[in-house]
Amino acid sequence: MEKIHIFFHVGLGKTGTSAIQAFLNYNRSGLMNRHSVLYPNMKGENFGAGRYHNHCNFILRNTKEHCLEELRRAIRYTGQRDIRKIVISCEGLFEDQKTVSIAGELSREVPVSMIVYLRRQDHYIEASWKQWGLKDSRYEDFADYARKFRTNWLATLQRWSAVVGKENLMVRVYEKDQLVGRDVVPDLLSVLGIDYESSRWVAPEKTNLNINPGFNRDIIEVLELNKGFYSDIHDHALFNFFSETQDAKWAKKPFEQYSLLSPAERLEVLGRSREMNTAIAREYLGREELFLEPAPDPDQAWEPYTFGLDTFVPVFFGLTYGAAKNLDGSLQRLRSGKRPGH
Repeated sequence: MEKIHIFFHVGLGKTGTSAIQAFLNYNRSGLMNRHSVLYPNMKGENFGAGRYHNHCNFILRNTKEHCLEELRRAIRYTGQRDIRKIVISCEGLFEDQKTVSIAGELSREVPVSMIVYLRRQDHYIEASWKQWGLKDSRYEDFADYARKFRTNWLATLQRWSAVVGKENLMVRVYEKDQLVGRDVVPDLLSVLGIDYESSRWVAPEKTNLNINPGFNRDIIEVLELNKGFYSDIHDHALFNFFSETQDAKWAKKPFEQYSLLSPAERLEVLGRSREMNTAIAREYLGREELFLEPAPDPDQAWEPYTFGLDTFVPVFFGLTYGAAKNLDGSLQRLRSGKRPGH
């Protein structure tokens, strides 16, 4: 009988992980019944039922021994149902040494692969600043964050390679033109041997958890000004409040681009990453270039962002008005005896 194969989708963050996890979560039954893939619900006894967004808490908040015990139980579950693949997904696992160790131990029992999406460093810096960096009191501002940002993806890939084998590392590039179907969900499914167009899929609900909405440049600035509000870089309370109270015009539009880095700064970031990117491309993709998007033009027109009262006041009053409308709606529902959503 063909062995069960475990795939650890380990990120990176800001490479469509929310969309991937929402898709896998909402299509758990179809993936299991039609494509022999289990995206396990790690709560309770039934791995194949219910809602379970990702495996971050399961892996990061439990001991290695507990994780191994539950994953082996999931393997037995799949074996009893003739399911051939298990997917574990969390954007925080790429550099987590415990996860590497778990994968290494399981690889002695069943085939194990790691799936990682890499995003060009200048784009990654901007996206990670909007999600985490602006909350981090260690950084004075975005310029300070970009200046200090360093990563060694090659060393991490080599650690994974040492325990699961280079042939089991699925290095994907988060660029639209390099993704199957020009989208991250069809691309991940292709790694699992599934043609996205071959099935009908359940569309996930459009919640903050599932789509990880972005904000326009003005809102990002206001969020940074409230740096002292956050308990840690993963505190999304203020982000969620803005999502619920601000007018839709403040949301970042799909594929909308606004640059925090000047063209010269982009080139500097890419320059200090060039050697590593070339090594990754050669070792894991068999080519010279990792990212195929053209390098920035140093002479491209670019204006630094300015923020003042004329920007802040509309945002502040829009937020106040949105909060008042939400409160009024809640009070009306209470008076009518209706619950939210009814």
